[in-house]
Amino acid sequence: MSVRSTVFPAADDLLADLREAITAPAEWSSDPGPASFAGPADLDTRTRECHDRYRRADYAGTARLLPAVVRGIETLTVDPPTGVNHRAIRRTQAVAYIAAAKLATKTGDHDLAWLAADRGQHAALAADAPALLATARRQIACVFHDTGRLADAERVAVSALDSLNQRPGDEDHRDLSSARGALLLLAAMTSIRRGERTEGRRRLTAAAEQADALGRDDNRLWSAFGPTNVAIHTLTATLVLDDPTEAVGVGEQIDTRLLPPPLAGRRARLHVDLSDGHARLGEDAIAAVHILDVARRAPQLLRVDPTARAVLATLLGRARGSTVSVLRSVAEQAGVAT
Repeated sequence: MSVRSTVFPAADDLLADLREAITAPAEWSSDPGPASFAGPADLDTRTRECHDRYRRADYAGTARLLPAVVRGIETLTVDPPTGVNHRAIRRTQAVAYIAAAKLATKTGDHDLAWLAADRGQHAALAADAPALLATARRQIACVFHDTGRLADAERVAVSALDSLNQRPGDEDHRDLSSARGALLLLAAMTSIRRGERTEGRRRLTAAAEQADALGRDDNRLWSAFGPTNVAIHTLTATLVLDDPTEAVGVGEQIDTRLLPPPLAGRRARLHVDLSDGHARLGEDAIAAVHILDVARRAPQLLRVDPTARAVLATLLGRARGSTVSVLRSVAEQAGVAT
């Protein structure tokens, strides 16, 4: 099996330009950046492209594009063209900062993720976009969740759900269902990590109901929300509960072909969890197949995902025969010590 080579900056450097763009607002600089945009519509298109790159698990590509997008939207916000829709500008701003928060969370810069998500929620408030606001607040909850502040993560997620239910606005019901469902999934994982199994499973069931209301796998508001994503979270939950046998059983029923084509990261997530489950069961040959699938589908994920890196290191430490050279090659590309 061949594994694609990936040009991926060192962790300390990947977000350097984005960090500078976010922490040096446009009004502080006479140089808005090297990129120019034809207008608000062009900037909105490039902002959405950031999300598309992220969903393809192209984190380096996302990091290259986002700084110019952030500088562009900040310049536009400070000095908007005559006649432009101010809410539309704020919406684009929210979408840009949500992309930045996702990337920073994925790559482990939680301080930057928090700042970007907070900027995103304030932009969504100014845009009067409830579903987008809920999406930004979910990113704040993700920072708490990933840094072990589970009570805060649950508080933010539940508050965002309550606000969304009280003021759904006039947004597309599919956006609202996706935002609500994504929050329920995060709240479910938070409950399970806190040892609240019953509440966690209740929230997974509620998320499944939202997915049924949506009617299909989708990527509204870049949430990847739908029945398949609920199933992937259910698999992850069983691993948190240390039940690899059930996890493998759940995973074998998931058909990632139902996900929208760009969602390489979500597809890879399933294989990371299946590799983890099989490795815990001592089924290293099957686990290796899944981790090699991750390397093929989303090689950059191996650079940033702690579970994937831990499983890869475990498999390499126990490998014998021809598997050693294949896993070592993947580990070297992922920067995992061999």
